[in-house]
Amino acid sequence: MSRILVTGACGFVGPSVCNLGVQLGHEVFGTDIGTRYKEYLNPKVKLKLGVDIRNIDSIAGYIEEIKPDIILHVAAYFKYHGPWSVYESINVLGTKNVLLGAMKIPNLKRVVVWSSGSVLGSTFRGAGHLDEQAAAKPRSFYEESKLVAEELALQYRDRVPVTIIRPAAIYGSGIEYGGPAGTYGALKVIQMLLRNQLSGIPGNGKNKISFIHVEDIARVAYFLAETKEAIGEIYNVADRSEYPLEELVPYIAHWIKTHGIPVDFTPKIHIPVPVIYLLGLWCETLAKIQKREPAVERPFLNFFRNGYNFLMSNEKLDRLIQNKPIIKYRDILKDGGMDKNLEWYRRQMLCS
Repeated sequence: MSRILVTGACGFVGPSVCNLGVQLGHEVFGTDIGTRYKEYLNPKVKLKLGVDIRNIDSIAGYIEEIKPDIILHVAAYFKYHGPWSVYESINVLGTKNVLLGAMKIPNLKRVVVWSSGSVLGSTFRGAGHLDEQAAAKPRSFYEESKLVAEELALQYRDRVPVTIIRPAAIYGSGIEYGGPAGTYGALKVIQMLLRNQLSGIPGNGKNKISFIHVEDIARVAYFLAETKEAIGEIYNVADRSEYPLEELVPYIAHWIKTHGIPVDFTPKIHIPVPVIYLLGLWCETLAKIQKREPAVERPFLNFFRNGYNFLMSNEKLDRLIQNKPIIKYRDILKDGGMDKNLEWYRRQMLCS
C-alpha cells in the first residue's frame, strides 16, 4: 500500500483517480479548492479543501505534512477562455509548486504530471498518428500553459522522479469508480446537442479524434507511477478508436433523440467552419457582456478545422505495458463508454 496524493480531486478526472487508488488498496489523500464533484469521492479518500497549488506554502506544506509516496498532479485550469495570467498561475506555477514540495520528500516514488495531447496543436494538421517526438505547436493559452508545465517538469527530473502523461480527449462517466461524467474538448458537442445548439455536423465531418476513457487514464497513471522505466518520460495515452465526426456526432444525436430529448439535428447538414467561428466570436462577446461562461469558444473549434485530425500514437506506452492486465483501452462506441457518458447527463439533467 502506498500513500497517494491527488491534486484536483473534485474535478471531472479527480474522483476516478482517487477512487481507483482506494480500490487498489492505497491510502488516498485529495486536495482541491473547489467542491464541484466532491460527492463522487469514495468516503475513504482523505480530502482536504483549501490547499491551493498556486500558493507554495499551502501545497508544499501539505505535501510535507502527509509525506506521500506518489503524487498524481491532476489539477489544472481547463477552459478555452481567460487571460494568460490565470493559466500561468494554475497550470505552470501550480505545477512548479507541486514539484518544489515533492523535493522535500526523500523517498518519493513518483510525481505523475497531467499534460494534454492538445499541446501538439497545429502539428495535428494531417492524417497521421502523432507520437511523443512530434513538434508541439500550441494554439491557445491552455495548450501553451500545458506545454510550459511539461518543460518545467522535465527540468526537475534530476531532482524529482517525474513522469508526464498526455491524455487524448478525455470522456466518460466514472461508473466503475463512482465518478462524474465530463464533456471536455471535442465532446463539448454533447452539451451543444443537448441544448439544441447544433443543427448539423461542424465542418466537413472528416476530422478524426483520439479519445481516452476517464477510468482508463486513471489506470495508466497508477501503472506509470510504479514503473521505474517511466521516470523522466512523456507518454501519450489514447484508445484505438478513431471515428470521424460525421459518424460520432450523429451517434450522439441519435442516442439523445431515442431517449426522449428533442434535438433539431440533421446529419446531412454541414456547417461551414468560418460560420462556426463567427458563432464562437458572438458567444464569447455576449458571455463577456453578461459575465458568464460562453456556450462556444473559438479555440475549441480547432477540432473541426478542415484537414485536422487529433490522432495520437500509443506505441511508446504499449511497449511499456506489454499486455499487463491492469491496463485496458475501451472503444468509445463499441464498449459503451459514450452511452454511459450520455446516460449520466440524461439522469443528472446537467445539460438540459
